[in-house]
Amino acid sequence: MAGIFNIIAKLFGNKYDKDIKQIRPIVEKIHLEHKKIPHLSHDELRNQTKLLKGKINDFVSAERNGMKISLFEGSYENIKITTPEDLLFAEALLQKK
Repeated sequence: MAGIFNIIAKLFGNKYDKDIKQIRPIVEKIHLEHKKIPHLSHDELRNQTKLLKGKINDFVSAERNGMKISLFEGSYENIKITTPEDLLFAEALLQKK
């Protein structure tokens, strides 16, 4: 009986292989984005994490209230400076160039 399942898995693939195939492009995108992040101190990273959590909470709250949320892929260097942390990030981007 196990032999039949092995043959079927070889012909059609198994769930693990399908999951890996679906997840791999996402992981590759994450690795590319990670390389773009300037090296931050622990305090700067904590501050960026707080900001990101706040943005996620804003999106979740808006979505719960019936708003349609759309995200668009754009240039990593296209930023809006509205906080002191944004200014640090912009300075790091400029130093990188």
